[in-house]
Amino acid sequence: MAALTAAWRPITHLPSHPRSSHTLSILQSSLHLFSGSLPSAAAYSAELYILPLSPAIPIAITVLASPLSPPPRISAASTVLDGTLYVFGGHGGSDTNPLVEGGRVWSFAAGGHEWTPLDPSDENAPFPEARSGHAMAAAGGKIYVHSGSLQDLWCFDVRDRRWERLADAPGDPKSGMGIAITGGRELWRFGGWERAVDVFDISNGTWRSISYTHGPPARSGSGLFPIRFARTGTEYLVTLFGERDPSADGPGVLFDDVWAYNIANAEWSEVTISSTMKPNPRGQFAAVAVGSPDGGSNGRGVVVQGGLDEDNWTLEDWWLLEFN
Repeated sequence: MAALTAAWRPITHLPSHPRSSHTLSILQSSLHLFSGSLPSAAAYSAELYILPLSPAIPIAITVLASPLSPPPRISAASTVLDGTLYVFGGHGGSDTNPLVEGGRVWSFAAGGHEWTPLDPSDENAPFPEARSGHAMAAAGGKIYVHSGSLQDLWCFDVRDRRWERLADAPGDPKSGMGIAITGGRELWRFGGWERAVDVFDISNGTWRSISYTHGPPARSGSGLFPIRFARTGTEYLVTLFGERDPSADGPGVLFDDVWAYNIANAEWSEVTISSTMKPNPRGQFAAVAVGSPDGGSNGRGVVVQGGLDEDNWTLEDWWLLEFN
């Protein structure tokens, strides 16, 4: 299989935001950056920054923290569904304990100015254990939550506000995994220090594992981003960067590579980078799959922001990975 080619481009029109362990989503062509750890010791962010992906749009909005907004947190997860941003989990404070919120999901509608807490409609029904370092995805009116050093997989019906526990994932509990949903039918996961791709069939509620010999080395915190080429209909899952070796004092040894998984062929290939400029290796960064550079749906790419480098320095830059 021919390797994909892509180029890195710095996004220079966006303001610097030094932070790590934050979330990044795209909603109506605008990047939504939330939460995270700031360079100052034990300083966590609760602001939501709404930033235009296109330099032709000069407006940026900051939604300040308020009694109605989520408390400051790091290592939360976010996803977008039907024009609304959803955030779940994370931890706050210096003790790294996950925030206990009783299964609450936080929502922010496109074009809105404040957060809305979504508590489960049945306070006696089960809900996910509090967690951080997890991942989220969305499809079919539901948001999915997985990982965070746990094996469980949950979905939340945003209309009925009901949690449902699905089949546990195979293997040991893991953190730092990325998940993505393709076609509304399959939930894919990768990472957590394991060289395997696991797939959850949403319709029949079963997992299957796909091992490989050629592909990305085991890593954590690299994310998983769906990319689709409209001309051919070919779908890929892209993973990039992440931690090579764990460290208690920071992100450890880091990767600077990019890999793409061809779903139809069940094959990995390392992406060839054609640009001379590229981001530094990093961990604990935020990233999101986007369409064309103006945020539309006619192109494909991944926006990367911030994180920590191997010296535990907080990064503040923005990059766009554009596939040819």
